[in-house]
Amino acid sequence: NRDVLGDPRVRAHAADGRRFLSSSSASYDLVSSEPSNPWIAGVSSLYTREAFEAVRARLEPGGVFLQWFHSYHMSARDFRMILRTFVSVFPHSLLFWNGESDFFLVGSPTPWSIDYPRIQRIMGEARVKEDLAAAKPSFQRPLSLLVSTFLLGEEDLRAASAGAEIQADDLPALEFRAPHSHGRGEGHAILEALLAAKTHPLPPLRNFSPGPRDAAAMRALSGELFLSSGERAKARAAFESALALYPADAVALVGLGRVLEESGERGRAESLYRRARAAEPGRPDGHLQLGLLLVRSGRKAEGIACLERGLALGPPEPAASLELAMQYLEAGRKEDARKVLARALERPVADDLVNENLGLALKIARS
Repeated sequence: NRDVLGDPRVRAHAADGRRFLSSSSASYDLVSSEPSNPWIAGVSSLYTREAFEAVRARLEPGGVFLQWFHSYHMSARDFRMILRTFVSVFPHSLLFWNGESDFFLVGSPTPWSIDYPRIQRIMGEARVKEDLAAAKPSFQRPLSLLVSTFLLGEEDLRAASAGAEIQADDLPALEFRAPHSHGRGEGHAILEALLAAKTHPLPPLRNFSPGPRDAAAMRALSGELFLSSGERAKARAAFESALALYPADAVALVGLGRVLEESGERGRAESLYRRARAAEPGRPDGHLQLGLLLVRSGRKAEGIACLERGLALGPPEPAASLELAMQYLEAGRKEDARKVLARALERPVADDLVNENLGLALKIARS
């Protein structure tokens, strides 16, 4: 992260986070907590009501607390418990995600007042754009970043977590239940429940006046959410509505192509994928979806080239990485397959079956 520890403005303390907060009178504009893997002994102590209260006590007026967590190897019951515990301390909370299995609770003791032009100015800075583009091409634009990552606002979060337990220091349920959830694979059910509770496409924004292209982007990204939860009719309607407003929206073109391909209309889907590539050549999904379709249709040489291009443009998409690796293995290119598979497995893979198949293919590539 740009050699952050070498930045002269940074002071690093090797200490227990809760003890550090309790031993200092300093206050902060932003606190970010990233305790990974709650099935590891002791980690759950950073997800308790008292831990969140310790952070709240150290926030400046208008300060923000960000809690990272995930849905892989976690039960829906424990996921909802974390939501409920968080909102019990931070009544003004928002939930974001990375489109895969990582989630971000953002809480504040005071109501939200998010200035959209300020977000535009910050994201217009070259270094910020570069960092966000390295994560996902769609993250380069403020609106597409917000629509594609925002899940639930204050009221929706309360509805999604209603009736769940609150984890406390003297009742650390996560400490004991998390190990039993390892490998259960409830990530899809968790996401479905969150999407069912979603009522707003964006967090509360000030000074925001969307134009036709912005409105198209919001509808297209809403369509992606519907598609990820299996609601294909709603997804198709959202994509078609987006394209009626802005015919060159690459997200809507790819999304509608996927819906049509799944219904057997491969010719129309291929045309949409090619239009998406022409509209935004720097986005990987048009290349990847076209590549997958071509390989499945027997046009392997062109399909492999599309997959290679798409994977070179962004983070490794697991299903496309698996398909490209299998094509490499079929052609006897074990070393190329190994590189693709190893890169894909550097990050958590939300789909358990794809994750398992990536691991199996890597064993073959290494044999």
